[in-house]
Amino acid sequence: MNILLDQAEIEAARVQYPPQPEVEFGFPKECYCGGEPLIRTSYTRTDPRRRFYTCENIDDGDCHVHKWWDVAATEEIKAIGTQYALLEKTVSELSKKKSPFRNGFELVLGGLVLLVMVISMFVMLK
Repeated sequence: MNILLDQAEIEAARVQYPPQPEVEFGFPKECYCGGEPLIRTSYTRTDPRRRFYTCENIDDGDCHVHKWWDVAATEEIKAIGTQYALLEKTVSELSKKKSPFRNGFELVLGGLVLLVMVISMFVMLK
C-alpha cells in the first residue's frame, strides 16, 4: 500500500507544462522547463545515429523536449516555403499596381526640360 501511495505522490508532484509554440514547431528554441535544448545522437537499434533535440534536465522525471532533428528541419523548410509564397504573391500584387510617383516623375522631368529650353532660348536671344 505504501508503494502505491508513494507513486501517487510522485505523480502529483510532476509539473505539467502547457504546449509552447517555440517547442512544438520547427527547431525547439526552449524546453518546456525553460532550459536550452541540446542536440544528441540516438544509438538505439531502431534509430541509429539519428539526431534529436532533448534537454539537459531530462533525468528529473518532468516533461522535456524530445524532437527528431529531421522532423524539425522539415517543419522549418515548409514554413520557409510558405513565407516565400506569401512574399511572391505580395510582390506580384505590388508590381501590378501603378506607382503614383511614376507619372509625377515624368511630369516633373518634362517640366524641367521645358524650363531649360525656355531659359536657353531666352539666353540665346539676348
